[in-house]
Amino acid sequence: MENSFIEDITVFHKKIHITAKRIDTDLIIEIIGGDRPHIGAITAGNYKHQTQSIVFDIHKEFYFTEEWLIRLRKKFSGNILIYSGVHYSQITNEQLKVLTSKIDNVYSQVEEWLKK
Repeated sequence: MENSFIEDITVFHKKIHITAKRIDTDLIIEIIGGDRPHIGAITAGNYKHQTQSIVFDIHKEFYFTEEWLIRLRKKFSGNILIYSGVHYSQITNEQLKVLTSKIDNVYSQVEEWLKK
């Protein structure tokens, strides 16, 4: 069983770094990148308890941290923590949709890694 998953993708000429790590029966996922990697949203939960998010300022990363956690908690029995900070200066709504889609494409790879 591999303990870590690492994937780098490029979106609009900027790197997005996605890592997942098992900590015993728990899981932590990091999604950061763009113009200025940071922590904009933190989402935590498990299969028994309601998902909880902390969102700093007006960050929109919770859109994918919550979506990933909702999907993962159906398949993973431990606690899950996902944090993200992906910043693109002057991103349009259309570009945001593309960015979200590209990040979401990595979800299936994380899910496959968890099966190992």
